[in-house]
Amino acid sequence: MASLLPPYFLVLTALSFFIAASGGGVGGGGGGRLGLGLHHRFSAPVRRWVESRGRDLPGGWPEKGSVEYYAALAGHDRGRALNGGGGGGGGGGGGAAPAVTFSEGNATIKVSSLGFLYYAMVSVGTPSLTFMVALDTGSDLFWLPCDCSSCAPTSSASYGLEFESSFYSPNMSLTSQRVPCGNDFCEHQNECSETTQCPYKITYVSAGTSSSGFLVEDVLYLTTEDARPEIVEAQIVFGCGQVQTGSFLDAAAPNGLLGLGMEKISVPSILASRGLTSDSFSMCFGHDGFGRISFGDQGSSDQEETPLYVNQLHPTYNITITGISVENSSLNLDISTFFDTGTSFTYLADPAYSFLSETFDAQVQLNRYATDSRIPFEYCYSMSSNDTKFHAPNLSFTTEGGSLFPVSEPENFMTGLRVVFDRERKILGWKPFNCYDVEESSSLTVNSHNSSVLSPLPKSYTPEATRESGNGTEITTQLTPSLSHSSQSHLNCFKPAILAYHSNAFTACHSLHIANKLNASSTFPLLELFFKYQEKYYNAPTYRLSRASITGDFANLAATVVGENSLPALKSGFNDSQTDNAARISFKYGCSRGVTGTPFFFVNGMPLQDSGEPLDYKKWRSILDQLLGNKTVEGENV
Repeated sequence: MASLLPPYFLVLTALSFFIAASGGGVGGGGGGRLGLGLHHRFSAPVRRWVESRGRDLPGGWPEKGSVEYYAALAGHDRGRALNGGGGGGGGGGGGAAPAVTFSEGNATIKVSSLGFLYYAMVSVGTPSLTFMVALDTGSDLFWLPCDCSSCAPTSSASYGLEFESSFYSPNMSLTSQRVPCGNDFCEHQNECSETTQCPYKITYVSAGTSSSGFLVEDVLYLTTEDARPEIVEAQIVFGCGQVQTGSFLDAAAPNGLLGLGMEKISVPSILASRGLTSDSFSMCFGHDGFGRISFGDQGSSDQEETPLYVNQLHPTYNITITGISVENSSLNLDISTFFDTGTSFTYLADPAYSFLSETFDAQVQLNRYATDSRIPFEYCYSMSSNDTKFHAPNLSFTTEGGSLFPVSEPENFMTGLRVVFDRERKILGWKPFNCYDVEESSSLTVNSHNSSVLSPLPKSYTPEATRESGNGTEITTQLTPSLSHSSQSHLNCFKPAILAYHSNAFTACHSLHIANKLNASSTFPLLELFFKYQEKYYNAPTYRLSRASITGDFANLAATVVGENSLPALKSGFNDSQTDNAARISFKYGCSRGVTGTPFFFVNGMPLQDSGEPLDYKKWRSILDQLLGNKTVEGENV
């Protein structure tokens, strides 16, 4: 039987925010840093998800960078002011537990064509289901679509990312418990009796948007981020969202929302109160949209810091700005600002706004753009066809305590930084940071390609592809090993794009890096095995499996070509931060080019002319073999 690949598989392999650098063995409890992956609300994948269900964004989807695009973003922000609900009081706990992340991985990403919210992959329940949830520091409750009477359409069709969207049902999870009305997490105790389940309703100011249902408690799967990652099964209270209204029925949070606020019912608060992490978390957002999130991360000693001021009526992340500098001009002031991942732009009131805009305008050597009621900005500039760049004055904020907050992208001024929300010390911290980097790294157990620990490759092994039956003829094709990896610093992982499921494609890439580091001659044989068993790792057979299960399976598969004695080193390789980073970079480099031009696809910059159709194994081999033999980038074989 021919192996057919869905036409949009490259889109999903390109979106590295779904990628998990999986942890080790399965176990309960334990400290550790916990993290997750993010997706932006108005990204192309979410747009495809909406359109695949016969729906559309009211007024259409504005083109990125257009007047309509920025007007829509500004309009969303004006209606932001989320009215949190479902909890009262602050999170507790503390201690020195290391940080943790979601079991699906700590990688995050902004898909900029959907500009309102970021998304993360989370796994909940027994057996676990995976949800793509919106992340919001401006609200508190974590809720999922559940036993729905009014929810966003969800079917077996993908989000445009080969991701199976889910409904949660308490009756289908062995670990689910109803939260009674008398529970401390129940805010609406006056609306029910002590023996009945606790209801919730959160009304969001934007466009009559709300979520309502009842509270449940179940397992949220996390993984520690220390030297020996372990799965953590955290008991979390969240909302069984039976009724969604407003934008939740169109594009916003179609598969749930995870509040990161300061009330006791938020996930960071629960993790801290139950001793799983310190009462802190960090978010890193890179210039290219890649990022990370970690629960329990309290930052580093060299980060800048300023006090957090908590509004007791509705606790949010507020700091005090004491000055603004535009190039060599500065203004002293005293204003309170709110950090919110759900707001698209930075907003200032006078006198800060007038000083910044007028001083900026005086230093920009361009003509002002004519006033246009459609544009939500006062200061816009016209550039001629000869203008390829212009000088933007340096901009920074001075915070209480004297720390400078640099602004590299004024639209989203957390870009380029790791921002630490330390609720335990009531501190906001930040540091310029490359989100691909980690500050602590470990080494693989085996580093030498010629280590005597490894068994020789099985002499009987012949790299072969999936056998295809066509017109009664059995066809076997082989991947020509036309390049040597012995001196190559990393692989460019367009190769595992044969795996349609995004997370599995990255884990395959990660496996190739680990195998290549342990025994370079095993890389191509392992690649052949991924080709051979690609259907086994498609979405439908694996989306309910944990990351630990997938990585364990891949390690066992790799051991058949690297050597059976290498299995411990292969498993520990998934915990090696250097190999993880190399895999992330090469995966992104190899798969992300040209994706915005879908459905016209690219592999390492080479166009696929038949990209609109499923490609069987033989066709893929003809494409990849040619690329392996002919394509070079920056002096390296790829």
